[in-house]
Amino acid sequence: MKIHKSKLIAAFLFLLVFPVLSAAQEKKDIQNDPDYWCPKIKFVGRAAEIFELGKCGYISGITIRIIYNGNYSYPSRLKFTLLDVHGNVMPEDRNKKVFGPQHLKKGQYAIFTIQNYGNDDPSKIEIQGIWNQN
Repeated sequence: MKIHKSKLIAAFLFLLVFPVLSAAQEKKDIQNDPDYWCPKIKFVGRAAEIFELGKCGYISGITIRIIYNGNYSYPSRLKFTLLDVHGNVMPEDRNKKVFGPQHLKKGQYAIFTIQNYGNDDPSKIEIQGIWNQN
């Protein structure tokens, strides 16, 4: 059985391009998935330009995986604000505790866990970067 050179090249190109297409599909917004059941996550200001939501779940609280792309410097700190269904800051917001790393390098991801947010789950979480003025 003789394989034509053009078919071999086409198969090679498919194998070369397919992983790139798969990676592009992975970059979709997971919050648009019908099975997404976490609070809506919104990155505010410059944080929207440097972070991407990787995952969200409930493990010892609300657990959020974010990816840092390195387009700007990493913020001095991250501010997490819990909002109710009407967009108001939840009273429990001031009691929450957020656990996660203080710094990431370009391309790294971090897992943040939010605890002590009361009996009601927030409808939305806003994540804002705070940069110190030097």
